[in-house]
Amino acid sequence: MKVPPRLRTLLAVLFVAAALAVLALPGTFLDRGQEWMPGLPAMKADMTLEGIRYRRDEDGRLRVRVLAESGARFRAARLLRLEAVKADFFPDAGGRVHLRAREGEFQEAEGLLTLQGDVVLRTADGKVLETERLFLDQKARRIWSTEPVRMAGAGIEIRGEGFEFLPDEGRLRVFHQTTLLRPGAAPAP
Repeated sequence: MKVPPRLRTLLAVLFVAAALAVLALPGTFLDRGQEWMPGLPAMKADMTLEGIRYRRDEDGRLRVRVLAESGARFRAARLLRLEAVKADFFPDAGGRVHLRAREGEFQEAEGLLTLQGDVVLRTADGKVLETERLFLDQKARRIWSTEPVRMAGAGIEIRGEGFEFLPDEGRLRVFHQTTLLRPGAAPAP
């Protein structure tokens, strides 16, 4: 049986359109938070919140303060997803460590705050550290990352992969593939 050319062309156009739709549509159904937390099953929020404020005091002293523009609470998982996050961490020695990021997740049971996207950490002594993801453990009083990191301050710039910051001890270590630069200098290829 011979198929007319116009029908053949129409069928080809429909086939191409269907193929493009199949390739383009799956990404639109992803929950934004699932992209960087693939181990979590899809969950429906119990409530959504605006203007979130959280503080933790120990022995009558402010230790951690977290602010976020909005968020979603998942009661069964004891999880809070946050957008436009700012956090302050107050070390024993005084001063303040300031953090900000596009988004984050707070795991209530563990006291673990995960920050993701354009994360900036400012230490009490003026160091500025930038990375894409970091973790803040309230109980261990530790901040760390395994992602590429850039730190500037005190006339130097350091780039590496991963870091650990113990604010109460004032100790900051940048791990693997560390490069020391003058501020504003490009790393060697």
